[in-house]
Parts: sequence; C-alpha cells; structure tokens
Amino acid sequence: MEHFALTRRDDRLPAHATDRARLDSLVEASIAELSHSPAPRRLLGFEPWRAFEADPDFGSPNTTPRSVRANFVSCNPPSGAIKAITGPDPVGVIQAANTRAIELLDYVIRDLQGKRDEIRAGAATAATVEDIPTREALRTRFRMNADDRSIWMESSARTVLTLIRRFRGARQILADGWMRYTCLGAATITLGKCDLTEGNGCTADTRAVSCGGHSRIVLCAPWWSDDLGINKLDAQARTLLHEALHVHFGFIGDRESGNFANAHCYDQFVFDMNWLDVPTALVGSCP
Repeated sequence: MEHFALTRRDDRLPAHATDRARLDSLVEASIAELSHSPAPRRLLGFEPWRAFEADPDFGSPNTTPRSVRANFVSCNPPSGAIKAITGPDPVGVIQAANTRAIELLDYVIRDLQGKRDEIRAGAATAATVEDIPTREALRTRFRMNADDRSIWMESSARTVLTLIRRFRGARQILADGWMRYTCLGAATITLGKCDLTEGNGCTADTRAVSCGGHSRIVLCAPWWSDDLGINKLDAQARTLLHEALHVHFGFIGDRESGNFANAHCYDQFVFDMNWLDVPTALVGSCP
C-alpha cells in the first residue's frame, strides 16, 4: 500500500522547491491511469469495505450532494472550550463551507466541460473561449493557451480534460457524504498512513491538514476565524476544496510541486473562474 508523507497543508509558509521534472512524471503517470475512466474515483486504500458500493456519480454537478454527516464531525456537540473557537454550531459552519465549495466547483466543471464539448464538435476556440476568466485562468494557473485546440481536443495529460477530472474528483470527495472532520487538530497528529513527525499538524497559521487516501480533514483554529482578507465563507470553502484535492489525488502537493500537482493552482483557478479575489497571502503559492 502506498505510503503518503503527511505535510502541513494549506498554510501560508513557503515550501522548499523539489525536482519538478520528477513530480511532473508522476502527474503524467496518474493521468494515464485515469485516461479510460469517465470520472475520478475516491482512493479506497483505507476503506476497502466501500469498494463494492455503487454510489451515484458525486463528481457530476448534476448529482445532488449529500449533507455533511453530523456524527462525522468530532466536535458535535462542541465543548465549552471548543465552542469558543468554532461557535455553537460547528457542523453548520462546515456544511455551509462544503456547500459553497461544491457551488464553486460546479460552475467550473460545467464551464470547462461545455466549452470542451463545443470545440470538439467543431466550434472555433476564439468564439467559444471569449470570456476573460477562462482564458486568463488557464494561462496564469496552468500555462495553457486557450486558442490551442489540442488542449480541448485531446485526453492526454496537461489538457482541459485533466482539469475537469481533477475538479470532479474534488467534488466527489466533498459531495459523497463520507468525509470526516476533526474540528481542532493538535500540533502533532496521526492521520492515515502518513508519516508521524513532530509539528505535522495544526501549528502557526496552518488552516487544515489532510493525508492522501484518508477521508478526514483536520481543521485548525485559523480556519474558523481567519477570513484571509476575503469573504469568510469563501475562505473556508477554498480550504475544503484544496484539501479535497490532496485527499483524492495523493500526488497533489502544494508550493513545492509543479503547477499540475499544486493544489493552490487548482483552488486559485476556481476562484479566478468565479470572479473571486485570491487571498493576498496566497498569491505567490501558484507560481
């Protein structure tokens, strides 16, 4: 079973650069594995009993999301000390952020899929991709030229289909009702099969922590209170969709990774497409 390293997720501290060529090769391999699948699937390594369930396609914007399960939230109900940080209804806060994250993802999935279908049917790219958000988001986040028909027509790595599959994977994780939440993580935590190292959890300004293939998001105090200088609900939703990418695609990292393996590039693309401002503190996290 693959062993994922637990790292501090969705914080604002710069990470050391790694060998991007190696990371890109991992991305290429992962896309090849998914190329014949209609939609991404949850990693089931730690929940083998779910492998035989026939869930609806929660990666599709046409599928109604399930609610966050109250019994999957660690602080339900919250103690007095936890309530002081999370508020009186932590399940409601998580549900609202989850719903908002899915709304943002749905718009992006529908937009990209609709444009791809039109272009594959023969439409010109200039006429189909005439809106500024799509063109600029593709260029700035993934270095893709919207007028290059190959990124719309092909199903190989580094195409629009790659992005659609990634966003569908994040939606599936958030919409299928199986995600568990730890309301306030400790500074050092054990999570799934990820490495246990001192300070791997909620330290400094870390907002959340996750482990590839493990259906749990550990929320930290800043997630509940820090709005990152934008709408607070949008800030919370961004963190959830960011962590969902880590959970569903274990190879997707953060700033140390190439753009196609950097969760910040995906969540910032979603914000761009929805005409939302990326938090100032995170502007440089998708180079």
